[in-house]
Amino acid sequence: MTTGFFMGMASSRANDPARRGYLGGTLPNEDGDDGRTRIKNVPGVVRVNVYERGTMRLVETLRSAADGSWRVDYLDQSEIYVVIGFDDQGRVNAAIQDWVRPALMD
Repeated sequence: MTTGFFMGMASSRANDPARRGYLGGTLPNEDGDDGRTRIKNVPGVVRVNVYERGTMRLVETLRSAADGSWRVDYLDQSEIYVVIGFDDQGRVNAAIQDWVRPALMD
């Protein structure tokens, strides 16, 4: 599922059967897990960059939706990633998640 707020996606990734993973920040689920982007603990729009950890190659750059949700599909599940969220308004420092593995796409 792509959610419509991607800045760009390499279409070749979608055709590779090995790339069945995704990373994302979703709305709260029944367990209360909330992965949305936040600024001062309020869901908001940030720039999200996803890098392959081993090479630091930029895989995707996108803006989260107004509700803070975001998603990058068609990632290689055998790779480890670094995800950095940037507040382009300068209200808070960047947030970094290191050693991230994608979940299986549904």
